[in-house]
Amino acid sequence: MADDDFKTCPFCKEKIRKEAVKCRFCGEWLEHNEQPGASSIETMPPPLSKPNEPPTTTAPVSCPHCKLANPPDAVRCDCGYDFSSGRMEATYLQTKTKTLNWISAVLLVVSALVMFACLVQVPWQRFTPGELTEKIVGGLVKFFFPVGMITWCVKRKGYRLLTFSIACAVCTAIFTYAYLDARHNAQEKAAKSDRLLASNINSLQEYIRQGAAGEVPEFKPTDDVNIDTLFQTIRDFYKEYLQDWHNMRHDIEALQEIDVFDSLLLTNKLNLESEIQKRIAGQQVIGKFAANALPMVENFKEKCAALNISEAYKTNFLKEANKMAPQYKSMFASWVRMQKAEQDFLQFLDDNFEGFQLKDGKIFFSSSTNLQKYAELVENVQDANKEAEEFQKHGMAAVEAAKRNLQ
Repeated sequence: MADDDFKTCPFCKEKIRKEAVKCRFCGEWLEHNEQPGASSIETMPPPLSKPNEPPTTTAPVSCPHCKLANPPDAVRCDCGYDFSSGRMEATYLQTKTKTLNWISAVLLVVSALVMFACLVQVPWQRFTPGELTEKIVGGLVKFFFPVGMITWCVKRKGYRLLTFSIACAVCTAIFTYAYLDARHNAQEKAAKSDRLLASNINSLQEYIRQGAAGEVPEFKPTDDVNIDTLFQTIRDFYKEYLQDWHNMRHDIEALQEIDVFDSLLLTNKLNLESEIQKRIAGQQVIGKFAANALPMVENFKEKCAALNISEAYKTNFLKEANKMAPQYKSMFASWVRMQKAEQDFLQFLDDNFEGFQLKDGKIFFSSSTNLQKYAELVENVQDANKEAEEFQKHGMAAVEAAKRNLQ
């Protein structure tokens, strides 16, 4: 056919016959003045849908790119797909992705800062390397497992990082709340435990200061398993140790030793010889007590090592307990040295009983050598007594140090 038989549709630009009153391509009605014999007033039928336009419907429209359901009147999907053109709009998609990435980055940074602020307040030094590894690995699993599961469930492109950051922020908020609540409860519990602990230590301290007479005081429970278990072990040790100590003190008191500077000894040779034998017997009593007490100390350390308490707590205490045996050995040696110094002093007076006189409470030697020796022995007795007293003070200082370390 010749081109003169066709005309161009003003709507879709397709070629149609000249006599056509309606386009067969787009369905549009042509101007009524082109319709011969048509009346001036004509009812036009509703226009048909264009081929490239989505049909008018109330059902959700599925995006062919991301398969996401969109509202019926949606022009563009969230993924950037344009329904009218049927193409992905890269500029829109890039802008949206960049915005989502910025939001995700901000959430992740805030979550990391909050987590860091909480973790730096945890007393990590209280944990052993094994406990520390267990807590870190367990914490990471508890945190990232739900985050990973939530992120894995998201199939939509461009939203996984956002989902991951939101999940991290939510888990961080939950962790922070739990941490602050646990810290508050721990602080209240620790304050109560510290008060009871101080009371227990003060009771023990006062008991020792008063000469450890009577039964070892009972310890009040602090609701801290580590402290209560350890203190009960300490009490059992002191109960056994002090029972033997009381027996030793009883045996020494039964000797009825007279002070080495008493005038009765300076005027009676028989008294001197009697006191010398008492000092020898006193050294034997102390030696017997030391022979029983040192195994008690070792047994006490073994019991502490076998306690089912925190390894960090146990390690710190055993570090101090290992110092006990040398300290007790030194203390027992000082007691024996005090008895031996008095024995030597009394023996010197007995050997030189005819070589000195007592006048007006003062002793006079006929020999300057004996006078010098006497002064040396007096100083030795005084030093030995001071050393024994220092060990008693050291014991009280050790209790004070234990109080500070445990609180």
